[in-house]
Amino acid sequence: MKLWEVIVVIIGLALEPFNEALKKGANQWHLNKVTLCLVSLLFAIIQTIMLGIGMITISLPMENLHIEGGLTFIPFLAALILIFLSMKMFRRTFREHSFVEKREETMNYKALVKSACILGVDALILGILLALLQLAIIKNLVLTFCITSISVALGLWMGYRLGMKYHVVVNGCSGCILLIIAFRLVMNCF
Repeated sequence: MKLWEVIVVIIGLALEPFNEALKKGANQWHLNKVTLCLVSLLFAIIQTIMLGIGMITISLPMENLHIEGGLTFIPFLAALILIFLSMKMFRRTFREHSFVEKREETMNYKALVKSACILGVDALILGILLALLQLAIIKNLVLTFCITSISVALGLWMGYRLGMKYHVVVNGCSGCILLIIAFRLVMNCF
């Protein structure tokens, strides 16, 4: 997997926290820079930790695995993982229809940690995928941290300014991105 493909996959993954931040931003009475930074750092740290756990869990056994013919099925397995993640995002797109925007005084950080951990499961699965493809751990963790923190900050700001206008489009785009990369992985095998 090339670097630009990894960046596109991480952007596809970061669109989920973006969508969650869009909801939180739409409910804020007043959004200041400190709250924006704290929420984006919270999501970025949890996503990065979960991606790291997934990558380390698989990369350690993969180092000791020596098969003579090579592991030719791994790109197909990686494509299946991406298809699973994209279908999960499409399901969220069609499941979430109505959202009531109501202004709240403060940010509920306990609920934010809970939703960041739930979304972190997808990062864990993506970490398994990246480790199966034997990609560099540190580079992917740095990319995930940067892209997720930027996307969450943008999501909070857009939700605060525009509301929940585009939340269905965002989930659909993330699913499409992951499906396209899965198709590309399969096509690279032939």
